[in-house]
Amino acid sequence: MPGWAQASSSCSPSLNNRVLDALRSFLRTQMSAHSISLPCSSHGKCTYHKHWPSTVTRASQPSHHIIEAAKHAREEQRTRRPPSSHLKRSLIQKFPDELLLAICDYLGPMDQACLALTCRALAVTIGPSAWKYVSKAGEASWYKHAEMLDVLQRDFNSEAWWRCSACESFHPRAKTQQDDDHDHLAKASAKFNQMRHLSKDDDGNEVNIGPPKQPLYTLDFSLVHAVMDRHLNGTRKGLCLNSLRCAGSHTFHVLPGVTMSINYAFAPKIVVDRLLMRSEFQFQPKREQLSRNTQAKYQSVQLFLTKNDFWLCRHMQARNLVRVLQQGVMHERKCTYCPSEFSMETLPNEGVRIRSWQNFGVGRSAKETRWMHLSRSFPERKAYTWGKEDIGEAYDRIMCSTREEFDRQLQNSKGPGGRYDPELKRMVYKSLPIKLAERI
Repeated sequence: MPGWAQASSSCSPSLNNRVLDALRSFLRTQMSAHSISLPCSSHGKCTYHKHWPSTVTRASQPSHHIIEAAKHAREEQRTRRPPSSHLKRSLIQKFPDELLLAICDYLGPMDQACLALTCRALAVTIGPSAWKYVSKAGEASWYKHAEMLDVLQRDFNSEAWWRCSACESFHPRAKTQQDDDHDHLAKASAKFNQMRHLSKDDDGNEVNIGPPKQPLYTLDFSLVHAVMDRHLNGTRKGLCLNSLRCAGSHTFHVLPGVTMSINYAFAPKIVVDRLLMRSEFQFQPKREQLSRNTQAKYQSVQLFLTKNDFWLCRHMQARNLVRVLQQGVMHERKCTYCPSEFSMETLPNEGVRIRSWQNFGVGRSAKETRWMHLSRSFPERKAYTWGKEDIGEAYDRIMCSTREEFDRQLQNSKGPGGRYDPELKRMVYKSLPIKLAERI
């Protein structure tokens, strides 16, 4: 019998139970909540989750000593503060409700809403009649709702919030999500393995796209889980799908007088309860104006991708696609180790466009096959069984976000359709491919 087994058997059952109880309580306190951040939080240059000018500039922010002195002053003021019944109220707060409502008759809906936001007392008196004219939940149009968001945006800190154009609301850039009790041991095991290997690249929880030192996109499984949680359980759960949508540009200084501009866009889409992602990268070399009689050296996109690391998934670099690039011809390629498809084509002015499609699965567990293949790198990678799965075509053709909706539209469809399916050997609808939906 091994030594550890003998030591375990020699311990009393009550001691083992106490150790297990202590371990469970520790895991409950340490693993009960975690923070979910946007994929672009590492660089903050995303034009979709863009920042807006704050009312307080960095130069005008108080120093650390001033902040500490203000805290002490507030503490002293709170201890010496008289009871709430003796606090002075402003003159407008002393007005009767009838007079306040009469004053509001001379104000527009937006001005009434701004006045109601000044304090709780006015919000109770004026708020109910003002919100319905400036919010889409009431009688307001989308234009009025967006105008109200413009007003609120001035008081929101863009470092903590971002404005979603699809939801017409503000979402937090980082959200703390409570974990289920059955996830404690799994997360603790992942954290222990991460500490044991002393590496974050092999923990299987992240997918990084772009340069290895400064990735353009970092997707954590907790974010995938939160997005699919809202899709499956309603808007009160999880996060918005547009939390995964990113776009922007980045410039690399290649040589003196030569830069490489990269425009990128990540577009998520839920197809029959599967999270798919389409990524697009446009590489364009640019020459800067130098002094007279000085000619700048030139570096093509192909040479740039060959010399620099640019990861399209955990296993495929852009340099691998350069080898099969030909002028004006589209080339498609699938990753051997994960559900990722790629295409590469040339653009005018010596530019190159790379597209990729990835299938992240249902997002319910980090142990799902597709996510494990996407997140596992060397040496834990395993060959992915593709079969006849076509992620790019499913992303473009299928418009149903749930399997139930797909089956309902298929049942209610009339006529044979206008596209011939060689597998079914009959005419089908272009947006309702049965075999394509089954394979993703």
